[in-house]
Amino acid sequence: MSLPEIIANGGNTEFVQLLDASGVAFLIVGGAAVAAHGCRPTGAVDDLDIVIDPTTENVRKFIAVLAASHINFQHPDTALARPGVQLPVKHLHYYLDVLTPRATSFADMFEKSVPATLGGMAVRVACRDDLIAMKRFAIAQDDPSRAKHEADLARLEER
Repeated sequence: MSLPEIIANGGNTEFVQLLDASGVAFLIVGGAAVAAHGCRPTGAVDDLDIVIDPTTENVRKFIAVLAASHINFQHPDTALARPGVQLPVKHLHYYLDVLTPRATSFADMFEKSVPATLGGMAVRVACRDDLIAMKRFAIAQDDPSRAKHEADLARLEER
């Protein structure tokens, strides 16, 4: 069985390679994960969304990757070491959003995650149930991308 290949634009693959090389615990979520589950065309993914483990040690590793990527993060570690954070990283050739889990622990999400590849590198993708919960949350918040979230949710739920 071949693993689904996640397609990332710009320098997002490079950023994920830096995360992996630095030992940052993360999962692919959002549209790329929906596509990896076969519920969205890969060409319809414009950014990359990842969830990081919000432990202090992991956040420090993540902030070091930001610095190595020439992304200035002028906040204390505690700004990311908590639930429900969303950090847009739209700098240079990177176009991604970094999140921390809202309603479940990262360890639980990781345990249920599924394998995929990105640029030939093994990565983990949030399971369908976690993606459904995240899409429902985004819809309830009246996210500006509501129509896209609703379409993703419908495709995730029909499989």
